[in-house]
Amino acid sequence: SRRGVNGWVCVCLLTYSQLSTMIVLLFGAPNSGKTTQAAHMAETVGIPPIQWKEALSQAISNPSSSAGTEAKGVLAAGEKIPERLAIDVIAERIEMRDCAKGFSLEGIPSNLEQAALLDGMLTRKHLTVDVALCLDVQDEEWTENFQPLLGWYSSTGKLAVINANMYLDEVKASVDDVLSQAAPPPPPPRHGRHQDVCGGGRRTLCQAHPTRRGCSRQVD
Repeated sequence: SRRGVNGWVCVCLLTYSQLSTMIVLLFGAPNSGKTTQAAHMAETVGIPPIQWKEALSQAISNPSSSAGTEAKGVLAAGEKIPERLAIDVIAERIEMRDCAKGFSLEGIPSNLEQAALLDGMLTRKHLTVDVALCLDVQDEEWTENFQPLLGWYSSTGKLAVINANMYLDEVKASVDDVLSQAAPPPPPPRHGRHQDVCGGGRRTLCQAHPTRRGCSRQVD
């Protein structure tokens, strides 16, 4: 601490942990409105939409992408992208700055193996899926094919099913309700370093350390 003209004044500077993220998986039959709702979430929540095929194309066209380079070789050989590599492509994509607050993901995972690999990748990044959002248009064939995957997320309490046959505004309102219920609480402040400043004025106890001796904050 430094001695000011009117006495000692200690200001507590608070730092905050990484902002809370929102990760949403979008499921639904063709023409169920996944792209529309992804754009809606980008506007209302601020999370960018990631579409699997677009992410793969971007990775392949990026010479600095290791996953993209590997994927390019696999496709050139006429082979299918391995599940592990598909998740590697997504792992690189979500490292981009626009995903700092989270993202929505469409087109992947499409099976249980991908779901498990995605979960493991996110865990290593200290992230988790907040919502697996299924836009239901009563397509029995699609539902039957994806039932194991939907069951996976239902068992974890992450699955939310919305009737996508409603009017568009009603679907958007339902999506908003799901996201508001799934939103993680804001992170608590972490106490940072103390910086001493000189100055006069009335003094009060530091809100972060109300019982710490000598820690106070100037208020004018």
